[in-house]
Amino acid sequence: GEVRRGAVNKIYDGWNSISYKKYFLGTPPTPWLVVYLVFTTFYTGWIDGLIVLEIGVYVYNQTGNIVIVGSTLTNPTFQTWKALAALVSFSATLIIFGQAINVLTPKYTRARFWLFISGIYQILLLTTIAITYKEWDTLPDWLLVGSLASTSGAQWVVAKSSGIQQINTAVATNTMVRMFTDPSFFTLALLSKKTEARDRSIIFLSALFFGSLLSGLTFQFTNGFVILVFAIGIKTVTFCYTIIIPSQWDPQELETVAP
Repeated sequence: GEVRRGAVNKIYDGWNSISYKKYFLGTPPTPWLVVYLVFTTFYTGWIDGLIVLEIGVYVYNQTGNIVIVGSTLTNPTFQTWKALAALVSFSATLIIFGQAINVLTPKYTRARFWLFISGIYQILLLTTIAITYKEWDTLPDWLLVGSLASTSGAQWVVAKSSGIQQINTAVATNTMVRMFTDPSFFTLALLSKKTEARDRSIIFLSALFFGSLLSGLTFQFTNGFVILVFAIGIKTVTFCYTIIIPSQWDPQELETVAP
């Protein structure tokens, strides 16, 4: 009994130590976050490629849904309601996750903890959608679109909280404007401090394009279930990546979370 209680107390003390708080509340360095965001941007194109071909609306890039709703609202069609379902679900998830971050960890909006929560939520929801793939013909499209749009909201919350401006591929136009008007646009150097913003824009837009391209090609020869399985794999790899990336920590902030 004493040995077991001692082991339990040791585990509790370990989880209550500064090192674990540093791990979960620390901020992954920007270069590591960029790699994480490239994964998620590729995944964005991958899933939207499937849903556009299957259902005709977007679940990750909401700009297209706003245009669909606005242009068809005076004469609503099924596309109108599907696009509206995506917008509502996306917005609701943004509010829940975004305000949770603001309230629970206002000083640590870029904490690894939220990468974990977002990743787990997305993987579980994607797995549920994949399991029910054979029922897609009997389920209402708005339910499928809304579910995937919710994973989108969870992804974009952590993307926004990363503080990396070039990730605005949800409005690709914005990223393209930044890229083509960048003073260093014609500079031949790559991945230097001077061309950092331009190069990130190119990388994110390329990841979005190739994700959708490969999704479309895969859909031609297989079906949506295969794409969903690969999507779960991409998200699982991304989640594992968040486990191993290092954290930055401000020593003064460390004192504020000490037991």
